[in-house]
Amino acid sequence: MAVTIVPTPVAACSAFTATATGAPAGAVTAVFFYDGAAPQSLPVVAGAAGPATFTAVGSGAQLVLVTYLNATATVVGVDSGTVTVNAAPAGTISTTLSIAVGGLVTAQTTLTCSAGLTSVNGTLTYTLPGGGTVTAPVVNGVVGPASLGLALTAGQVVSVSFTPAGPPR
Repeated sequence: MAVTIVPTPVAACSAFTATATGAPAGAVTAVFFYDGAAPQSLPVVAGAAGPATFTAVGSGAQLVLVTYLNATATVVGVDSGTVTVNAAPAGTISTTLSIAVGGLVTAQTTLTCSAGLTSVNGTLTYTLPGGGTVTAPVVNGVVGPASLGLALTAGQVVSVSFTPAGPPR
């Protein structure tokens, strides 16, 4: 069994593909997992499956896991491959702060990524004046509005950072 990643290394926020070969006997489906992205179920044909396409997030060596299933959805094998992701400024985070009823600030953040956002999952962390934090989930690149729970005064700064979801478990 083998998992081939193309290209590797890959820049963050760029697409890469994973292909599995040498599937175990009886495997009819290969399920590909990567760093919090939605799993991709693909048929096994002549011992191979794929390609599955993902958007690279974060940086460093990351695992792509493939689970092989038979016709009754029983696991008959597991394989993995490593993709090396180079951090890149290809994605952007843009946040608009607005004042809600009662004077509290709401943050609306938009992520952009040249390869698309369908597998960009993780957490946004807003760091508030005084050091407190508020988090918001990112699911397939979509971030909902987040109440920061405070009123800001002139000159105060709110910073935002993105942490990718962890590897599959």
